Amino acid sequence: MRHCFVIFVLFCSSFSSHCGRLAGDPSAVADLEARSSLRILTWNVSLRDFIRQERADTVRKHILNTLPHLVAFQEMTPEYYAMLESNPDFASRYRLVPSRPEAIRGRLAIATRLPLVSHRYAKLPGRMGRYAQIVEVEIEPAGAAENNGQEPSRKERGTSSANPANLTVINLHLESYLQDGPIRARQLRFIAPLIRKPAIALGDFNFGDGAEARQERSALPPGYRDLWKERHGDRPGLTWNQEENPLALRFRFEGEKSRRLDYILLYESSWKLSNMTLVGTEKALQYQGEAIPPSDHYGLLAELLPPRSPDHTR
Repeated sequence: MRHCFVIFVLFCSSFSSHCGRLAGDPSAVADLEARSSLRILTWNVSLRDFIRQERADTVRKHILNTLPHLVAFQEMTPEYYAMLESNPDFASRYRLVPSRPEAIRGRLAIATRLPLVSHRYAKLPGRMGRYAQIVEVEIEPAGAAENNGQEPSRKERGTSSANPANLTVINLHLESYLQDGPIRARQLRFIAPLIRKPAIALGDFNFGDGAEARQERSALPPGYRDLWKERHGDRPGLTWNQEENPLALRFRFEGEKSRRLDYILLYESSWKLSNMTLVGTEKALQYQGEAIPPSDHYGLLAELLPPRSPDHTR
């Protein structure tokens, strides 16, 4: 009897301690938020072929260390795609979209750990043959993020983009040249009908925060949250940083300045932004006697907290 009483006391103590930690310990709240967060990465990985294997390995290692739920790539070549796909660790965690490198359009590809509902490309207006890549992924129920990109059944995923459990992601690489502001504005107006909330438009937009980009900014589909600005205010967030990144300096246009070329725009007011960081800033590689990062662009990683549905808050 005494033995049973001791066990009962220990159980109550353990239960009380656990509940107390959930109620009052900030680290417990952080743990719960981490399990329910949605991490989104965008990265222009550079189509150039110099030390491509080493650069791809560095990008892959960063992705596997941080495990974003979805990665939007720009300047994705078939060769780079094959390097990611052939790695067992990457392939066991991520589904590459499209499923074959020869199906890539506009050098846009996505890697996802979320169940894929739909995927298509849309040709953008312009001279450079650019596309928008549109995917719809399932973000609920809780635990879908751990499905390693396996496509859900028709019953599980529903049939409509209006399903609140689905997220639309639009991966973009807009027209490149400094003088192409009017074309970029047309491309942004083109994607407006593609946005069905909740939605994220992200990628290499090829314009910065200066006065010269007023035309592009005025063409952004309304209702967006610029996640870098929301998190960091006036901090510049230079993803094309010629002062810090030797590759950006090497491949700059004549007269080009350092700018924030890469964006993650969220079209949903109810989600919380937990964090927003630059990635790929470390000069971990050597090229022609110079320390370099894996790309001429830095990536952007957003951590979001979608509201939990009532069925998954217990």
